Amino acid sequence: MLSYFPPGYPFNDVCQWFIDRADLIFLVFDPTKLDVGGELELMFRQMKGRESQIRIILNKADSLVPQELMRVYGALFWSMAPLINVTEPPRVYVGSFWPYAYGPDTSHELFKREEISLLEDLNQVIENRIENKIAVIRQHGIRVRIHALLVDRYLQTLRDKTGFFGDSEQVFKEIVDDPDRFYIFKSILAKTNVSRFDLPDPEAYRDFFGVNHMSTFKLLSSHCPLLGSCLLDKIEAAITEELPSLLSSMAAGKGPDLACKATACEDTPTNRYRRH
Repeated sequence: MLSYFPPGYPFNDVCQWFIDRADLIFLVFDPTKLDVGGELELMFRQMKGRESQIRIILNKADSLVPQELMRVYGALFWSMAPLINVTEPPRVYVGSFWPYAYGPDTSHELFKREEISLLEDLNQVIENRIENKIAVIRQHGIRVRIHALLVDRYLQTLRDKTGFFGDSEQVFKEIVDDPDRFYIFKSILAKTNVSRFDLPDPEAYRDFFGVNHMSTFKLLSSHCPLLGSCLLDKIEAAITEELPSLLSSMAAGKGPDLACKATACEDTPTNRYRRH
């Protein structure tokens, strides 16, 4: 496998880059080349802990008669058994994944069903990835909202506690050093859709204001235009309405009819590159 790359090419580093970012990992085998070399063994070490993401494709299966295909299938697992230390073996797709008709006297129906299963697996991963990304965006929005509310509360408390001739720097230090005394975090908990589990550690804001002085921030009310919504209102709408609605619409679209439409539950797989 490494003979195709020039000397010094960081093959394993490149593989690790893709492994770290992959939702599924496909290993494609040729039935005439099942030998497991040192490169593949090293790659399996790199994939340790990601066994659930591994899928194996036994390609060019239509080049073998059914009896020989069964023998090759068993030999593949025999070769890979020492490399995969998991109770449940990875899913193996058997077929011929290229845009030409299957070879004669081979298991055509099996190959079609395997191709459909592969497409369904890919489709499910894409759907899950989108859902996870929406959930991450919503969680990030919650943190941004709480951060904005906290900074605003710190600023408002500083203005309320600093008199006309007061020492704002001294008051600022007192608020940052002991926010509980000024009910900073408790006042945020009293707001709608704020959980105590979402609140950061007060120590984090001592460090934050040690780098960013309060004078560099404005109250949230100053970000509200005369016409239109405030910035925080837009974030709250996204958190409480828009993103949950998007997730619900995706979940509603996972019925069996839609799944069949997406992956073609009929005999012919939805592979536009295949010639029939």
